[in-house]
Formats: sequence, C-alpha cells, structure tokens
Amino acid sequence: MPGSDGGPRGPRPRPARLPARPAPPAADDVIAVIAPQHEHVKTLLEAVRQQTGDRRAAAFHTLRLTLALHETAEQQAIHPLALRQLGAHDRAANDRIAEEQTAGQTIRALELVKVDSDQFDATFGHLAASVTAHAAAEEADEWPALRQITDPPVINSMVEQMQAVSRLAADPAAPGIQATFTEMQEWARARLPSPPAP
Repeated sequence: MPGSDGGPRGPRPRPARLPARPAPPAADDVIAVIAPQHEHVKTLLEAVRQQTGDRRAAAFHTLRLTLALHETAEQQAIHPLALRQLGAHDRAANDRIAEEQTAGQTIRALELVKVDSDQFDATFGHLAASVTAHAAAEEADEWPALRQITDPPVINSMVEQMQAVSRLAADPAAPGIQATFTEMQEWARARLPSPPAP
C-alpha cells in the first residue's frame, strides 16, 4: 500500500523492548555462594593430608586462613539469622556455633606441633572429620532456615559477606604463614563487610 507521499509504505517499527527487571534476591543466592566454599574447604583438607614438609605447612596456612574467613563471616551473617528463624534455643543451630569454637581450639593446638609429626597427623584427622561433619550439618540444619528469609536487603548483605571470603583469601595483605589462627580471625573481623542489621 502506498504511503501518504505516494511511495511504498515500509514495515512498522517494532516497539522498543523494555529491559527485564532483575529478579529480587533469594536466599538460594546465599547458599550458592556458601556451597562452593564448603567444597573448597574439603579440597584444602585433603591437600594438607597429601603434602609433607614445607608444602604441608603452606597448605595448612591456606586452610587456616580460609576457615578463619569463612567461619567469621558465617558467625557474623549466617548463624544469627538462622537462629532467628529456628529459634534462639534450637539445639542444632547452637551446636553449629559450638562446633566452630571447638575447631578453632583444635587448629590452635595444631599450630604448636610440627606438621610432619604423628601428633599432627592424629589431631588433624580429628579436625578434618569434624569440619566435614560440621559443613554437612549446616547444610541439613541451617540452609532450610535460610531459605525462609525473604528480606532483600538482608539477603544482599549475607551474599556480600560470604563473597568477601574468597576475595580476602586472595588478598596479598592477608596474614602470612607465621600468623596464628587468632590473628587471622581478628584480621577477618576487621575487613569483612558489616553484618546484616538485626
């Protein structure tokens, strides 16, 4: 059909497509950050088992730093919110906190012995088993509670907190191999983002 000027009428322009709104954050976004960290810790535990001498000492340093960051972030941003969902007197949630404290004590004991000693091997075996069981218990007990959280700012804060773990673990300024686990925890608390508001 000719146009108003007598020429052929071209195709009508399509209306501009509006950009899709981003989906609101969901609690599964937090779990998507935590889950790979749990697997990474298992890999680090196995690395310590497999190495000897200086390589074992270096692997143990990486494990200590990773656990200091991961557990501090969970203590600031994950466990308090899980407790809120489960109830302050829920035994499972409180057990997870106690397990982390026990693991910290075991790491401090391991820092006092030589990495190639029989004592290190025996104590580290207990640590590896308890850390692995602890992660499995978090996934079974806490993750269902976290999935009940729907407040976007709280979810975003949890995601930011846990994402900072990997970033800080790779920071050249992170505590070195001579640092204690306690010093690593203090460094983590000073640099992790602020926890979600209560």
